[in-house]
Amino acid sequence: EAHRKKEACNNCHRGIDPWGVALENYDAVGRWREKVTIHQGKKRTNVEVDAEVTLPDGTTVAGVDGLKAYLLNGQRKQFATATVRRLLSYALGRSLDISDQPAIETLTNDFEQDDYRLGGLIVAIVQSEPFQTK
Repeated sequence: EAHRKKEACNNCHRGIDPWGVALENYDAVGRWREKVTIHQGKKRTNVEVDAEVTLPDGTTVAGVDGLKAYLLNGQRKQFATATVRRLLSYALGRSLDISDQPAIETLTNDFEQDDYRLGGLIVAIVQSEPFQTK
């Protein structure tokens, strides 16, 4: 909230923060929580987690279930491509470039056809031309 109020911070945070707010029920180490503690000076108050948020495209989602439905119902290709790009970059130990695009497209299509199974994607990345020739 504070970042969105500062003009210098708002440009980035208005696009980043909503994705995190939708996951607010998870604490810093991934445990599920229903309440958070708000600190106001020496006073501490426990409040219910509010994970309802409007995403950058104007869609409102409620928590992780709403985010999951949003991604599954309208963003499958974008999600699959982003997952492939991040894992491939990590596996290669470098940023991707235009020469990687054919592999990204093939890996993304295979990932989608394999019902988004992460294990299959990892095997495909290891067997891909960019990984084999790195």
